[in-house]
Amino acid sequence: MNRSIKQIIIGSVYLAIFGLFTFGVYLKWFNVAPTCFDNKKNQNEIKTDCGGVCTISCALKYPKPLQVVFSRTLAVSPSRSDVLAQIKNPNLTVGASELSYHIVLEDALGETLEERYGSTFVYPGKLKYIYEPGFNVGATDVENITFTIIDAKFAVEDRFYSKNLTTSGVNLEQQKDSLRITGTARNNGDLVVEDLYVTGIIYDQGKKNILAASATLVKTVVSRESRFFEINFPSPLLQTVSFTGREQIEVELSAPPLQE
Repeated sequence: MNRSIKQIIIGSVYLAIFGLFTFGVYLKWFNVAPTCFDNKKNQNEIKTDCGGVCTISCALKYPKPLQVVFSRTLAVSPSRSDVLAQIKNPNLTVGASELSYHIVLEDALGETLEERYGSTFVYPGKLKYIYEPGFNVGATDVENITFTIIDAKFAVEDRFYSKNLTTSGVNLEQQKDSLRITGTARNNGDLVVEDLYVTGIIYDQGKKNILAASATLVKTVVSRESRFFEINFPSPLLQTVSFTGREQIEVELSAPPLQE
């Protein structure tokens, strides 16, 4: 065997060894098996790292953003206003277990009269009222209100009570110096509701304009229990808003989601 043939054979062996080494490195470091955490849409995933073989649902991993339907002030007295906002959750199977927000009231010059931070939750596929009382704005008119959603964390619908809370016998009662909404709230679920928030809205006769809002808290409603509630409205409101007795009312029940 001449020298050239030996060199070709030795070179081929070296190339084979190098090729096997390179292929081993590729298998170890670059040809990684697909997972549900690799930021790639592979396997039979519906979207990147969700659905299919991945246990996390795409609705939970990629929820649609919450929407602010409206935010407005409601005058209670010449120097005090309440704020009412409504949030829409377009996600039908996941709810906002934690929602943080920021409210700013401004005068005609854009100066901040008062601001407030708060937090709440929103059921899957539902609208949610957010009632914040007692903004002391003095004699200055509120020209602008800004309601901003800061952050939202989502959870599966099984953690929410949205299908288990109902009302009955809801009435608006007006006397000389008081105004209130009364009714009965029922927990139709199997679990105890520790905190039941009851928000009452008073509309005009055609339900086109919101006249007033208020809220109350009912503590510890056990399974299958019905509880009386009473939502009182500030007495100065009777001097601020003219009530005719033909107003329409709406009551919203909500309870915080279950802890994980």
